[in-house]
Amino acid sequence: MCPGLLIDVPREINITAEVMEPLHIPKGMRRALFRTLNTDRRLMLKNQSDTSCTVGFTNDEAKWLVENTDIKLVGIDYLSVGAWSDMILFHLIFLNVGKSS
Repeated sequence: MCPGLLIDVPREINITAEVMEPLHIPKGMRRALFRTLNTDRRLMLKNQSDTSCTVGFTNDEAKWLVENTDIKLVGIDYLSVGAWSDMILFHLIFLNVGKSS
């Protein structure tokens, strides 16, 4: 167990930088769990994954988190933090944090 922040995000289609900016994530916070529309839809209780209605982070949100917060661990209320349409690039943005170009 470690300190973290539970962020109940506005119920948007996906989590974007525009959604995150007004949440004022405190500096120094290194872990965050995001509660989204996935919880309201009870997706984790379904027998099969459903990529047609899942909410996740977009590429601009990944860049915003990297550039504007100290968060190093991100969790979400479904199988992957990335939006289905941005799945690979989202993870690459996070994996390249701290690496020189």
